[in-house]
Amino acid sequence: MGIDADRVSRQTEQLRSTGVLVVPESPSRQWGMLLGCVVFTVLSIGLLSLANQSDSSLQFMVGGIAGVVFFGVVGISAVMRKILRRSRLVVTPEGLRLERRSGQSYVVNESARWMDIAEFFGEQISSGGGPRAQLVTGYVLTPQGQRARSHDAAAPQLSQRANELVDRGTLREGRVYLPAMLEGRSGELLAVLQQAHRHYGGSRASDGWNGPGR
Repeated sequence: MGIDADRVSRQTEQLRSTGVLVVPESPSRQWGMLLGCVVFTVLSIGLLSLANQSDSSLQFMVGGIAGVVFFGVVGISAVMRKILRRSRLVVTPEGLRLERRSGQSYVVNESARWMDIAEFFGEQISSGGGPRAQLVTGYVLTPQGQRARSHDAAAPQLSQRANELVDRGTLREGRVYLPAMLEGRSGELLAVLQQAHRHYGGSRASDGWNGPGR
C-alpha cells in the first residue's frame, strides 16, 4: 500500500505552521484487536469442549487452555487497558513524546529530543512468519540519547516496554518502537518523522522544511 503524499504534506505543514502534531491511536484498530481476541477466546473454549469428545483430548485441552489464557485473560485485558488509556504521539519542534491518558490529562511514557535521535527506521515484520508483513516504525537513539533515557525516571516505563514487546515482539538496545495502532499508515508516519528530523535535528536545518519526495 503506497504512501499518500498529500497527507504527508498536510501533516508536515501543520507541524511547521502550528508547532505541534498530535497522532492518536486509532479506535477502530483497537476495537478490531479486541474483537479478534474475543473470537479466538471463543474458539479456544470450543477446543476445550472438544477435548471430552476426541481421542486427542490432551492436545485439545492444552491448546484450549493456552488460547483462553493468552487471548482471553491476557489479550482482552491488555486491549481494554489500551482503549481506556489510549496513547498518542506528540511531535513538536523540540522533539517527540508518547503520552497515555490518565484521568482527564495525559502523562508522558516516552520522550526524545531531535538531537538525541540518530535516525528513524521502518522494518517489515511478518506475524508468525506469514506472508503479510507490517511496517514497524521507530527510532534509534544516539549514545547521548541512550544515556538520557536510562536516567529518565519516566522512560522507559514498564508499560512502554510491555507495549514494545506486545506490538513488536522484540526489544533492541537503543531502539524505541512506536505503538502499532497509531492512526494513519506507518509509511506516512515514517515519512513525516524523517522530514521533521531533518528539519529540527540540526544536521540539515539550513535546508529548511521540505515536503515528501525529496
